[in-house]
Amino acid sequence: MQISEVLTLDCTKSAVPCTSKKRALEIISEIAAEHTGQNSTELFECMLSREKVGSTGIGNGIAIPHARMQDSDKAVAVLLQCQDAVDFDAIDNRPVDLCSPCLCQTLNAKSI
Repeated sequence: MQISEVLTLDCTKSAVPCTSKKRALEIISEIAAEHTGQNSTELFECMLSREKVGSTGIGNGIAIPHARMQDSDKAVAVLLQCQDAVDFDAIDNRPVDLCSPCLCQTLNAKSI
């Protein structure tokens, strides 16, 4: 599999107005929903649930939110560069301006 199959040009957004971590996750969910046929609210809730386990802010202004999608047979990545950095509860306590999430299918016996 090539990265271009997962991260397409139209899933790459630059200088996106974001005011919070939640808003960034909402935008990511909307973009991913367009390319997977998934419900954007469900994708948002999956990523938000994952964030409650622990922040995906890995430091140096970067976050890698992720979640598993139900009833999907493909993975999708999004590259979101926020216009202004937002608090993401990152491990280095620095705000995040680059989010690179990956949403992939839930594993089942057919996909193994």
